[in-house]
Amino acid sequence: MRRFAFFAVTACLAAPSVAQEIDTSVDFTALNRDQFVDEARRVAEASWVGSMVIFSRIDASVAQAIPAFPWNEDFVTAYSCIYDDMSTAGTLNEYNAMRDESVKFLAFVEQNPEVTLLTIDQYDEALDLMVTSDITIAAMQGCGLMTLNQEAMVESGLMQAVTQFFAEQDE
Repeated sequence: MRRFAFFAVTACLAAPSVAQEIDTSVDFTALNRDQFVDEARRVAEASWVGSMVIFSRIDASVAQAIPAFPWNEDFVTAYSCIYDDMSTAGTLNEYNAMRDESVKFLAFVEQNPEVTLLTIDQYDEALDLMVTSDITIAAMQGCGLMTLNQEAMVESGLMQAVTQFFAEQDE
């Protein structure tokens, strides 16, 4: 469950139609900063839409709180920072790997409609696809992307809806 929380918060992921929106032929190692940010936005948006499916399958009250894909200057700054960090370290290839795993995860979720936030921990294949490299995690954390995504989920009321749903289940 912990691994899913990371991936969901990073926006890092469900339908093949969403997965097909991600261009896997793009090589992040060959992009300049602006191109990286543009392409990372496309991947993040498709992944965000796909990952929210897992939340929406919990309950209608949770589905209603799902926010639109967040994108503003703060996200541009975060992705620019990620590019700078990973480019300097020579690790942009890790972003290619994360993108590819995201596509596989999205397809898995679409093919398995019983997968929800509540059941994801029962699917080792899904959990394996949600794990990204320590290098990518460090760049995302260090550049504030995880915080930005978490804030979007809190501000939309999604986290409150999930918390309320769990509280009602405990009653």
